[in-house]
Amino acid sequence: MWGGDAAAERRASVRLADTVACLAWAPGQRLASLATLAEAVREVVAGDVAYYRARQCRSKWWSNSCRVAAVGFGALGALQPLITQLWGQSGGPLACLKDTGQLWLMLGGLALVVDTVWAGTQAHGRYTSTVMALEAGMVRWTLAWQGQMAVLAGAEPDGPQTQRLIQSASDFLDAHHALMASEAGQWRGAMQEALAKAKVPGP
Repeated sequence: MWGGDAAAERRASVRLADTVACLAWAPGQRLASLATLAEAVREVVAGDVAYYRARQCRSKWWSNSCRVAAVGFGALGALQPLITQLWGQSGGPLACLKDTGQLWLMLGGLALVVDTVWAGTQAHGRYTSTVMALEAGMVRWTLAWQGQMAVLAGAEPDGPQTQRLIQSASDFLDAHHALMASEAGQWRGAMQEALAKAKVPGP
């Protein structure tokens, strides 16, 4: 379901690597190469933001679905004694539901866990905060980059200036990927916590 988004993200990173490998840094070519580099960096970030926005929308859909399922299963579990009494006697139309109340309640609880950890509440919050952080980082870097371009005022940068600009792009991408790694770490932590709580204690 998310494979297409991840594939697009990888393609953008590969294009960035290919673009950087083909840039020319001889005098007279540096300014154009820096513009190409900046555009390639923005393309990678835009792809990552789009990836998280897609997951954000999907998590909301899954959250709503899981909550509906939790309410439905919980209602079945709570009403199971009444259902059995009315229609679940031997030979009745719902006899197969006899003594299944605990099962429905467990399924309802599982739906809530899936919603909280994987599909909805926490996931949606993580994706939202990650998108905001990625976009804010992009704005800050773009402003800093344009500030350095303004200092050049269209002139060809010398070697040290070019090196500083390339390093700023590298540092920004490192920080950008660190934010994404942080979101993945939060997901792993939430999943481990949920699994630990779900363990049934021994006798």
